[in-house]
Amino acid sequence: MWIYIVRRTLQGVLVLCLVSLTIFSLVRSLPGDAIIMQLDQAAALSKEDLARARQELGLDRPFWQQYGTWMRGALHGDLGHSLTSRKPVSAELGKRVTLTLHLAILALCVALLMAIPVGIMSAVRQDTVTDYTGRLCAIIGLSFPDFWLATVIITFMAIWWHWMPPMGFEPIWVDPVKCLEQLFIPALIIGARLSAVLMRMTRSALLEVLREDYVRTARAKLTSGNKVSKRAFRCYA
Repeated sequence: MWIYIVRRTLQGVLVLCLVSLTIFSLVRSLPGDAIIMQLDQAAALSKEDLARARQELGLDRPFWQQYGTWMRGALHGDLGHSLTSRKPVSAELGKRVTLTLHLAILALCVALLMAIPVGIMSAVRQDTVTDYTGRLCAIIGLSFPDFWLATVIITFMAIWWHWMPPMGFEPIWVDPVKCLEQLFIPALIIGARLSAVLMRMTRSALLEVLREDYVRTARAKLTSGNKVSKRAFRCYA
């Protein structure tokens, strides 16, 4: 067991090193100059000033020295500064991780609220209009890409209602109302697609429970269908 854990840990570290080396190499091979991106008046600076700036950033060093310096800083938690905002990369990542967590949690809540009731109704009323409608909604939800659906919704809302979601981001503990206004539509779009998958999983799992022997025995004893469904759902939950 411990040998497996150690082996998988070493493999993960090796993959991370290879990924970081690949990304570092691709960034260095891209056209352009990091100094020109970082300095607003780089065109007006002399070659000596540009050379001094490159030396301060370590861009005049060989590739392996640059990668070693970056890796040493990354292991100590120093990811450097952004070339565009000039802020620490760790602070920029923190903002984006916070936004991603807000969106993921809200989208999951939307998906569960949509998927579980529809999945239960489809399983309990198998091969009925309710079941066919739920399965059709799931297929439609899986068919439309998220980016296309988001573009269509934002475009039509801007044209018909002249409304656009607020720009920027405020955490829910700072301004809950503004946070929900900003993330409701993205969460609804992501949650709708996720609910299609969860609905099918809920329906399949509940149907397996409804086909168990104790459910058949209860039906054979003329137990009401509602009681059977409730017992099966308790077992599934």
